[in-house]
Amino acid sequence: MTDVEKVKGVGPKTAKKLRDGGFDTAEKLAKATVDEIIGLGIGKATASKIIKNAAEVSTKVEEAPEAVEAETSAEAKAPAKKKAKEPKKPAKAEEEKPKKKTKKKAKKEEKEPEQVE
Repeated sequence: MTDVEKVKGVGPKTAKKLRDGGFDTAEKLAKATVDEIIGLGIGKATASKIIKNAAEVSTKVEEAPEAVEAETSAEAKAPAKKKAKEPKKPAKAEEEKPKKKTKKKAKKEEKEPEQVE
């Protein structure tokens, strides 16, 4: 059985609320409903997230318990990773583009022939 505090998103305060409500393992938490967790004073979004994460942890435990223990303790100790910012696209070189003529200007030029010096 995996301690509820090993679930990603569950810190000491949330773990205490969960334990007080009878959810002391990730396996029990994975079987809980969102309404049950909300009833313990945990927000709806957090409840959904930790139930999902508990299900993932409990599934991993069934596959390889030692790996989950090492992984969850490493996640708890590691600082949160910042998402790398995408590099800005370099500004396009200003190309000399001929200006488009508006219909008015085109008609005006048709009426006035070009003056040649």
